Amino acid sequence: MLTYRLLIFMMHRSYPPALNRIFCCWLAAGLLLAPASARAQRALGPVNTAGDDYALALRPMPWGSEVWFTRSVTGSDDRRIMISRYDNAGWHEPVEAPAPVNQEHSGGVHGVALDGAPAFAPCVPGLGVFVSNRPGPDGRRHGSDLYELRADGTQWSVRRIDENGLNSEEWDDTPALSDDGNTLYFSSNRRAPERGETDLYMSRRTGDRWGAPVLLSAISEDGVREQTPCVGPDGWLYFASDRSGDFDIWRVRLDARGMPVPGTRQPAPGDGLGLHGSDELHPAFSPGGGWMFFASNRAASHRYDIYSVPAASRSSAISLMVLERTRRELNGRSGQFADETLPLSNARVVRTELPGGATDTLNADADGRAALDVHGVQGDDPLGDRSARTYVVRAIGLGGAYVSSTDTLIIRSADTCARAHTLFVWDTTVLYDPGCRQDFAVQQVEFFVKGYWCPTTLAYARYTPCYSVLTPQDCDAVPDADQTTGACGDNALYRHTLVPARVTTARRPDLCIRWSEVRDSSQKWSLRVDSVVAVLLENMRSAMRNYCVEQSFAEGKRITVTVQGWTDPDPIDPACYYTDQEVRFGAGIEVADPESKPWIRDGVIPAHTPFHVSKPDGNPMLSTLRAYYMAKLLDGVWREKLPEYASARDRGLIRIVADGRSVSQRNLPKQLQRSIDVIVTAVIEPEKLLALRMHHPGGSYDLRCGGCP
Repeated sequence: MLTYRLLIFMMHRSYPPALNRIFCCWLAAGLLLAPASARAQRALGPVNTAGDDYALALRPMPWGSEVWFTRSVTGSDDRRIMISRYDNAGWHEPVEAPAPVNQEHSGGVHGVALDGAPAFAPCVPGLGVFVSNRPGPDGRRHGSDLYELRADGTQWSVRRIDENGLNSEEWDDTPALSDDGNTLYFSSNRRAPERGETDLYMSRRTGDRWGAPVLLSAISEDGVREQTPCVGPDGWLYFASDRSGDFDIWRVRLDARGMPVPGTRQPAPGDGLGLHGSDELHPAFSPGGGWMFFASNRAASHRYDIYSVPAASRSSAISLMVLERTRRELNGRSGQFADETLPLSNARVVRTELPGGATDTLNADADGRAALDVHGVQGDDPLGDRSARTYVVRAIGLGGAYVSSTDTLIIRSADTCARAHTLFVWDTTVLYDPGCRQDFAVQQVEFFVKGYWCPTTLAYARYTPCYSVLTPQDCDAVPDADQTTGACGDNALYRHTLVPARVTTARRPDLCIRWSEVRDSSQKWSLRVDSVVAVLLENMRSAMRNYCVEQSFAEGKRITVTVQGWTDPDPIDPACYYTDQEVRFGAGIEVADPESKPWIRDGVIPAHTPFHVSKPDGNPMLSTLRAYYMAKLLDGVWREKLPEYASARDRGLIRIVADGRSVSQRNLPKQLQRSIDVIVTAVIEPEKLLALRMHHPGGSYDLRCGGCP
């Protein structure tokens, strides 16, 4: 029977070592490994035994970390996944991970149980992946396959990843997960199994399924083996490569899609990582990013042990925006007021770090911006390198008519993302308004090209469900020589016809778009709309922190967000029609008072509906369409940018209503004829309103996860 040491030896020569990486992405920003003058690498004593120990993985828990790693079983050819606890009491004795994570121990030469290489998504601690040779659906043991782990409390479920060819008939091993668990990196020899060469692959998750793996060709070469990837805290992918003769730790920069940037591959900097004559594999980082872990057979026994080396962390900063939340009288609407948020110039922000209570003061600039510096904490204990810093922040200096939110921020010790937080200083007449209505109005905005229904926007076009005049979908090639019509796909703005040897694009005259406006004004208008959406994003952020809204959510009650779109009275040619696609209301966005709108039938505006069915004075049909599409845009932005909004929306606690308002020249001044209102209403029992003045604004915000803004 082969011993495990011989098995490892054979893997190094003909098949890759079934080792691992881990817990890279729970970490922080801009890390560079310490130079040779820093503390030298050292073995991780509590983990290492007389056997082979490797592939460290840390799973974040409320009380500390679960420490997962792979160990060869003394007196057996099996390898097992081990779990220990690391908390305030320090290390706990490692135990074997229970079934179904580990298989039963083997009983003979044909039943060697190989389980190992665990990896977790730091921001989704209940999700992991690992490697096993357990029998597959066909009943046969495979060399190494990738499995998914799901935690339900203390119970684990295991699923072999069978979709889209992610597992092959060859060796698939050493997985790594991105921060959010939606990107998987792993090593495989499927491209050249006869030579034992290994490459790195990537797969992306859609829903609960993984997509087809993609070869990372920017770092794959014939005659070279790459293994044990790790998504580093500094925006680099770390991995092991034998391009220098033995396995050393290398890295390559990742782009925004998680793909390697060509030409950026380099040896990972750090003392002891490129030791000639030994193998270094399985890079991983401590929770705070101050230490790097790796596995090596450099000791005299040539067994694999886990080592650590200090990393020099670069401090990061959280961008604080200090906004005044107040109310003003609307121009042209005497006696009507609108809520608004304004930058609080030169505000002072008091920061208190927890635990300990160290306090200092930050000074905001004229735009209300301040930088909250965050420094990594390395310490002498690699596994005690904590991942988070906690700060309490509040603004001071506006006097008794205002009160600042007191917010608790949980921040990574260092972070590659440009994190931001908004701190509100409330006008108490707004904060304690018993009406529980918030009305955000923006005036004099050319939201749309005339005769068109979709917001004229560049930055937020992906949130709109309609075609944009700013990105015409024309084309210049015919993919199929036998195709004679519709070569490029018709849509609501363009039809395409095939002329021998080329495709011509013709504008749709029946949509009555004023192309002179597209040419002369769309750029200016789109920038205005983009700025308006950015303002309404901050408005909604403050609305979600209003006492009435928070109280409604706490009681499981629904609030209503009404998006009012105002249309000027310019007439539209009777020959024009809306579009060749129907609009179906009710799927997340309702329309106000549909019974009064004869062009809406059973909640639908049918395709090819002419504009002249609506009265010409302000055209209420066009107003409804503009309010609807603006509501769709804002709902998409709020969902993506505001976690509290997205959570309430998913729980059915927010109702969105699109309310088109047409105007005539007689009843509103010109600056109001193209405007938008966002009205947030909640219903609170009168007796509960008495508690308003007992409520101090503020909350706790975990900024460690959620992807980069």
